[in-house]
Amino acid sequence: MLEVFMLTTGWLFWAIVGVIILIDVLALTTEDDTLGAWAIFLTVGGLILSASFTDAFVGVKLTWLALGVVTYCILGVFWSFKKWVDFVKEQKRSYPDLKMPLAANNKTRIVRSMALWPLQFIWWVLTWPRHFFVWAYNRLSTVYDRITKHIWEQA
Repeated sequence: MLEVFMLTTGWLFWAIVGVIILIDVLALTTEDDTLGAWAIFLTVGGLILSASFTDAFVGVKLTWLALGVVTYCILGVFWSFKKWVDFVKEQKRSYPDLKMPLAANNKTRIVRSMALWPLQFIWWVLTWPRHFFVWAYNRLSTVYDRITKHIWEQA
């Protein structure tokens, strides 16, 4: 079934999907505002132009569609709180001498977190093991230093 679908839709469609995913991933990893805007534009534009997206709304009641949009927005707001807390903690850890970041100076970052939360959430899930090991290292680094000191002083 998948082979028939890929053959009938053509390689150009899949090449465009691949480019959009690449731009989305780059926007999420670099947190570049321009790439973020392009990611939103290309993702939404690609969904609107695809026949399967527009066909998906045939027979859908407006109340369910509105409920889905409201749920998407609410989840986006909650996700933006998580991303903001992570950003502020990272700023405090990396740059302790700087003044605290204000939301007014990071509007693009916050709005991007609200709009692209599904992609950011998927990226977070895929990179979670790395975050866990960084957290574990930060907690255990003094233990490694004590082991090194103990071995170094024995020689």
